[in-house]
Amino acid sequence: MVTSIRYFGLVLAILIVISAVFFSGCITNTTDTTTQQRTVGSASAQASTTPEKGTIGATSNYEQSDGTTYNVTVLSATKKPSYTWHGSSGTAYTENAPSGKQYLMVDTKFACTGSGKVYVSPSYFSVSDSTGAKYDMKYTSVDNELDSMTLYKGQNTRGIIMFEIPQSASGLKLMYDANPYSDSMKGVTIWNVT
Repeated sequence: MVTSIRYFGLVLAILIVISAVFFSGCITNTTDTTTQQRTVGSASAQASTTPEKGTIGATSNYEQSDGTTYNVTVLSATKKPSYTWHGSSGTAYTENAPSGKQYLMVDTKFACTGSGKVYVSPSYFSVSDSTGAKYDMKYTSVDNELDSMTLYKGQNTRGIIMFEIPQSASGLKLMYDANPYSDSMKGVTIWNVT
């Protein structure tokens, strides 16, 4: 009985090691495939390792690895102590920022100009300040919040992306990363926010 338990334990250990080696290869290949499919950037960003500089109100153009083109326009970026949203009954509610904080409301527009499709996500945006602190988007109930979606040729969408930042934050920079699954700076655009 003791010998069969030891034998079973040895077989189980070998199966665990083989499985770990096998599955680690699959995970690596899946990640590599995803990264290759998500390689995005405008022509000038592909030739450079530095991010593009965006101008609020101007359109930034991008091209995916499959040739599909799209553009992103940051229409405005406004700091506010609160925001208003409407419930399903139409009642207006006001959300105040926590003490010492404020909201940065970024109004954006995406348009698919190519023949393929492009995935839009507010999580591809982040904000940093002069100290290097990074702030990710905040899911809220703000009216007209930008939703994650797929756009096809000729389609566009517009929406608000919210960030909660300290009132004392200065030197704000808004970043859009068209290739969030890569360490590359291809497809990265940065806007200065005043």
